[in-house]
Amino acid sequence: MNPTAPSSNHLLRIAAEAQLLGAPQAQTHPAEELLHELQVHQIELEMQNEELRRAHLDLDTERARYFDLYDLAPVGYITVSEHGLVVQANFTASTLLGLNRGALLKQAFSRFIVAEDADTFYLLRKKILINPAPQSCELRMIKVPDQQVWLHLNVTCARDEAGPPELRIALSDISERKQVEAALIESEALSLAILNSVTPEIAVLDRNGVILAANETWRRFSMENSLVPGHPAAYTEVGANYLSVCASSTGVGSDEALNTRQGVLAVLDGSLPVFTLEYPCHSPQEQRWFSMSVTPLGPNRRGVVISHTNVTQIHLQEELRLHNEALHRKALVREVHHRIKNNLQGITGLLSQFAKIYPETAEPITQAISQVQGISVIHGLQGCSNTSSVRLSELTQAIARDAEILWQTPFTVKIPEEWRDHLVAEKEAVPIALILNELLLNAVKHGGKAHGHVRVTLQDANRESIHICITNAGRLQIDSPPLDVIHSGLKLITALMPPNGAHINREQLGDEVVTVLTLAPPVIFLET
Repeated sequence: MNPTAPSSNHLLRIAAEAQLLGAPQAQTHPAEELLHELQVHQIELEMQNEELRRAHLDLDTERARYFDLYDLAPVGYITVSEHGLVVQANFTASTLLGLNRGALLKQAFSRFIVAEDADTFYLLRKKILINPAPQSCELRMIKVPDQQVWLHLNVTCARDEAGPPELRIALSDISERKQVEAALIESEALSLAILNSVTPEIAVLDRNGVILAANETWRRFSMENSLVPGHPAAYTEVGANYLSVCASSTGVGSDEALNTRQGVLAVLDGSLPVFTLEYPCHSPQEQRWFSMSVTPLGPNRRGVVISHTNVTQIHLQEELRLHNEALHRKALVREVHHRIKNNLQGITGLLSQFAKIYPETAEPITQAISQVQGISVIHGLQGCSNTSSVRLSELTQAIARDAEILWQTPFTVKIPEEWRDHLVAEKEAVPIALILNELLLNAVKHGGKAHGHVRVTLQDANRESIHICITNAGRLQIDSPPLDVIHSGLKLITALMPPNGAHINREQLGDEVVTVLTLAPPVIFLET
């Protein structure tokens, strides 16, 4: 302090005299001097009183501000002594703990902490007393009389130079947030429980294709189909990028993988509402089929949900159903062929009776019977076959056998074993049967009947085509028209000849006439 500086009393004296000097001054006298002193002192007292009143007003203002900032703060404040006792608390803290401030003071702070969380505060208090850096924690505390609240504590350590350390604690109620977190955890647990309870393998992907969650079925399938025992299959665990593995897939199943990637991206960008794909996924032990479904995750397409359902049983049942339907259809077709054959045989019987009644019509009727029997042969063979196609060898033998009986002319039929796997196309079966029947009839008429036999052999032109050679005794007339010229004996053959895959040729070999019917695809084909 500067000894030459005027004191506050001296300054007050000067100010009081300055006020008094403004009044009229009387003649100097001891009594007047005393009165002057009293007047100066009175002014000093009035000035001191005014200054004291202003100080009280300032103090009231500060006290009101402290009340607003501390006692009415939205956060609870508590000061805890070195021994753990509450030495100061605001109204919010007392409200959080359910006690008035008077009852709260001098209470052990630890008595308000739920027993299971007491160690958390004990370790924090121990740590902050060693290292005064601010600390925080979340505790369940007791709200009198018997409620629990979740509070967030921000703790600082204050040390006065002359006193022991104190803990200053700010309390925030986080019960509502904890309830939301608990509800969220419960909801997630419920969702996971639901996912784990369903049969399909389900995974949730984010917008980048990263697997966020997967159900137990997905994880189990991943373990069972892994190349490394005890580890999940690559890129199927949570955190892996499902789209990346689809893009890099090669070999078996790569097409399905690329289709899957494109489908997932299409659902993510909104160009497809959903994406489905059925694909085989066979293992060394069994054949399996799966159906995949990709649906958007939420209205904003924050990701997708992928489910894989094992549809093996459905697939096998469908195959069995189609197989049974095919068997039933084949049985029905065979039954129809049998009935047509029986009806045609009935017609031939009626024609035979008519020929006996009217002998003069016997030859044309017998020819008609021959043609009807040719058609009947086709339906008979189809009625005994599992397919609608007939073997060329069996058709040739059947036509020759019926012609032999009808025309009472022996036929020698030679068919190499290697040509028994040739089939006649279904739509060409009847025309070929009638053509064969007509060629045999011509062979009988022009030499077979007179000389007593006709030979029929199958020869190979190449692996795909066959020559059916019909040989009878006789000679070709030099002026005989070609087979493609329409006249009375060849009208039916010309009309029935397929446009492709069939050709007829005749030639004279010594005393015999050889008629060659060449058949090739698409009239005939090899059995697979």
